[in-house]
Amino acid sequence: MFIEPVSITPTAASRVLQIRESKKISSAYALRVGVNNAPGCGEKTFIIGFDKPGTNDIVYNQNGVALVIRKSDVLFLENVEVDYLEGEESGFSIEKKVHN
Repeated sequence: MFIEPVSITPTAASRVLQIRESKKISSAYALRVGVNNAPGCGEKTFIIGFDKPGTNDIVYNQNGVALVIRKSDVLFLENVEVDYLEGEESGFSIEKKVHN
């Protein structure tokens, strides 16, 4: 059974779909969630953006959005949630959720 490492909230999914439509982004592109490797043993940071899936990727759909993740990033992305926050500092939030 495949476990989806990254989840996307309905609010974030709605915003992604709005961006896709307004910027006329082809359905050949999915929303990539990944990690940037810092030099040495530095902390990893999350990345997000539209990208075409490749052979080393996992692709799945959640809340109407196709998500693409590099197979090598799966362990770093387990329990990560993409959300969209509105307000003075609106934007996407990518956080690792801790389950008790």
